[in-house]
Amino acid sequence: GIRQFEVPVISERLHLTGQVDEVVESPTGLFPVDYKLAKRAGYHFKLQLTAYALLLEEMTGQRIEQGYLYMMRSREMVTVKFTAKLRSAVESAIQDMHAIAHADLIPEPTHYRQRCTDCEFRRFCNDV
Repeated sequence: GIRQFEVPVISERLHLTGQVDEVVESPTGLFPVDYKLAKRAGYHFKLQLTAYALLLEEMTGQRIEQGYLYMMRSREMVTVKFTAKLRSAVESAIQDMHAIAHADLIPEPTHYRQRCTDCEFRRFCNDV
C-alpha cells in the first residue's frame, strides 16, 4: 500500500488531536501503525492506536478494523483489532480526561510506579 508518515489526525467530536507514526492506505482500507521501543505491546499502546483509528475514521469517513504496533527492539508487528470493547475504553478514557481538565484536577498517580521513571511529567508530579 501507500505509506504516509507522521500523519496529523484530529477529531472535533472527541476534542482530540494526535500524530500517527504511519498510515498505510491499501485497496482494503487504512491501517494506522505506531512504532514502539517497548519490549511488549501493552494495553495502553493498544488504546492509543485505537484512538488514532477513531480520529482517522472521523477524518476519512472510512471504518478502520485493525492497525499495527511495530515493536522496534524485536522487529515484531503486532496486529490490534479495533473491537467494540477497545473503542468503548478509548471513549471512556477521553471523557475522563476532559472531566479532569475541566475540573482542573490532578489525576491519581499510577499504580505502576516503574512508569514514573521515564515519564515526561515526573518533575511536575509530587508522587515520585
